[in-house]
Amino acid sequence: MPEDAAVDSFRYALNPELVKLYVVTVLGWFIIEFSRGGFFIIPNPVLETLVSLIAALFGLTLLFGGFVGVVHRVLSDSMQTMR
Repeated sequence: MPEDAAVDSFRYALNPELVKLYVVTVLGWFIIEFSRGGFFIIPNPVLETLVSLIAALFGLTLLFGGFVGVVHRVLSDSMQTMR
């Protein structure tokens, strides 16, 4: 019986909708990390800072949105199974 529960848990965690949200979350984290030093090629420091800030905000939006999406999906699915 515990094997069935573990298989069901993995099946739920690797649900295609949740995997999409995981990818969005990781992509947001990657963009935030890249924005910290990835735009060094821009010669103007003010423009480099502006582009880095925009990229960091975009990454933060993806990170936060993906995380909230995962939490919402898990909570809404758990509330449906309780009914």
